[in-house]
Amino acid sequence: MIIAAYGFVLFYIAGSAMAAQAAYLPYGIVSVSSAGLSCYLIYIDIYSSAVTVSQDAALRLSIRKSLTE
Repeated sequence: MIIAAYGFVLFYIAGSAMAAQAAYLPYGIVSVSSAGLSCYLIYIDIYSSAVTVSQDAALRLSIRKSLTE
């Protein structure tokens, strides 16, 4: 989940900055190009969480019980 947090922070930074807003051109380009990395980090963490949940039978059972209550 920490990886996804870093991804969301990078995504927020990349989404709020544009290349034209930067004081010096390379900084704006780096900010905008980090959007791909941030999406990758978010995807990797969601995927690893799904794999962990699918392999843990006790966790699946507790999720099922909490949803049916």
